[in-house]
Amino acid sequence: MLNNSCAPQTLEQMTSDFLDVMYEENPFSLYARKMQVSLENCLSKIYSTQTLACFQQLEEQGLPRTYLDSIAIEYARNTPNTRILTMYPNAQGHDDAIKKIISRYGKLVYTKPVMLNRRGVFNIMRAFYRHHMWIGRRENRYLGLMKDTKRRHKKNSPTRVYLVEIDNDDISRQVKEEIRQIFGGGKSSVHINDLYAETVEFARMFFNENSIHFLNHCELNNDKYLHECFEHYRKHILAHGVDHFSLVNGAVKAFYGRGKTKTLQYICRDNVPKLNAVEGIEYVSGTEEQQANLYNPEAYFFYDDVKFLI
Repeated sequence: MLNNSCAPQTLEQMTSDFLDVMYEENPFSLYARKMQVSLENCLSKIYSTQTLACFQQLEEQGLPRTYLDSIAIEYARNTPNTRILTMYPNAQGHDDAIKKIISRYGKLVYTKPVMLNRRGVFNIMRAFYRHHMWIGRRENRYLGLMKDTKRRHKKNSPTRVYLVEIDNDDISRQVKEEIRQIFGGGKSSVHINDLYAETVEFARMFFNENSIHFLNHCELNNDKYLHECFEHYRKHILAHGVDHFSLVNGAVKAFYGRGKTKTLQYICRDNVPKLNAVEGIEYVSGTEEQQANLYNPEAYFFYDDVKFLI
């Protein structure tokens, strides 16, 4: 477990703690070694009270966005009161006021502007509101969501994403309400997730450039059988650790809308439980490259909390 106290640690301790948590499942991966080289001079304060300033300092020192995103995801995984606050592209400006509201009620950890086209906004909203009836269904191409996306998207304007620490739902609602007042009181400006499990899911979705590319370019797949297989697979990996599994090959093209498949092929770490034999889902050993990249965020994307190896 990462040391979240303000007690000073040596760089070696910080690097060791970070890598122990982030890469304990794959300690000899090439990516872990790359991370250690990149982080050895700049991890001394990442879990202090000045977290946002630390991220900014790391960025100024040239740490690539891939690594900053990975640290932010790991922070969310190890801090249960974190949430993702999302400012839709139709709500621009007032950045200082938004940060002041967040800081008044909680802690601002990490920020990232994400360029989403209309399809990208549609897809993040499909993730946010997947259990809401008003969005429609796959069979009618999510008609309600299509209409609402038009209100929240604005061409050439970023979606601003904030990783924040907020202690409870009442405070979260207060933050959301005060931000809404800045933009006229409507509900279409800001979203904050309610469940901690969603924080990690949405962090993986936003804090990975491959995931953002998927959001902007995937085509809606209406194959009912494929989605039934997907939900069966998703239920299994949520119970056994989503990081240790990845869909591969034709499944990736099918969910991008660039091909068809009747079988979801997946790889996984050797010592995790595989799915029982079921039609439409197949374990494959994968290529040597696929196995090497199972934990490399430059080689996969997440959507619906499922990893796809590209």
